[in-house]
Amino acid sequence: MEAVTHPDEIVAAALQLDLAARQSVVDRISATLDPHIDEATSRAREMREGLVEEIPLEEAMADARALLG
Repeated sequence: MEAVTHPDEIVAAALQLDLAARQSVVDRISATLDPHIDEATSRAREMREGLVEEIPLEEAMADARALLG
């Protein structure tokens, strides 16, 4: 089997995968782009899976202001 190396071929092949496999590909590629992306991807996955409670930005900012005095 010949390796798929052109970006258009890679995307076409990835789109043939099921949703979970595509998400895994995205997660793995994103992790190589920037350390902050890896953290954001991990947190997004935790939110999708219901592992963490989502807090509205306004509430989070109010909490931060209260902690800073």
